[in-house]
Amino acid sequence: MKSADKKRYLKTVRGWNIKTNPEYRSFRCANCQKHLHKAWHIWFDHEGYKCEIHLCQKCYSKKQ
Repeated sequence: MKSADKKRYLKTVRGWNIKTNPEYRSFRCANCQKHLHKAWHIWFDHEGYKCEIHLCQKCYSKKQ
């Protein structure tokens, strides 16, 4: 994964409001928060952690 892509994805992750209590929900786009039935699953490593984000087709196309 290119460094510039990784930086964009980390910026998206840092914008999340992570709750301490777990919740059950369907997938939503990491960028626009649209509910998804099909998603791009993007995995990357950051400082020893495996990270996964999901993007809809529209947001995935913008990130490319």
